[in-house]
Amino acid sequence: MTNRYLSIYLKDHLAMAKGGVDFMRRVAESNSNNPLGDELHQMSEELEEERDTLSDLLDRLEVEPSQLKMAGAWLAEKAGRFKFNGEFTRYSPLSRVLELEFLMAAVQARKGLWKLILDARKLYPVLADVPARRLEVQADGQLLRLETMHQRAVRQMLKTGQQQEQEERPSDRP
Repeated sequence: MTNRYLSIYLKDHLAMAKGGVDFMRRVAESNSNNPLGDELHQMSEELEEERDTLSDLLDRLEVEPSQLKMAGAWLAEKAGRFKFNGEFTRYSPLSRVLELEFLMAAVQARKGLWKLILDARKLYPVLADVPARRLEVQADGQLLRLETMHQRAVRQMLKTGQQQEQEERPSDRP
């Protein structure tokens, strides 16, 4: 029997991973016209692998995924599309910045998950061959990549905002 807190924790992470894959795919698609799209698409494939590993982990521990949490994650991802980003009908540079910040937080949480699994191996030998260390290192790499993307997105947002501000200023010419 698996520790009840560990079960809840794993169910939460599985639901977040499901929502995270959908979210990352959507962000990648929103950025398909720039280099971020390719990088995020590759990361979404990595996240899919992590989600599958996590699902297998639950099976090993005989923990049933929570359909309610999975549905909640799906709904949260859909609801997250409706945000005030300074634009009503199109993708905004602010959207990109906020989405990358969310992805960085999610990767940090997944890194914590894999560290926890490394500790849990002591109590649950069935987890001995889960590639937690590799996935933790992968999360570190993802975080670095996302931070670089975020820096570029912030510069672009500030540049775009400044250009719009200059265009909106009344002309000093007679």
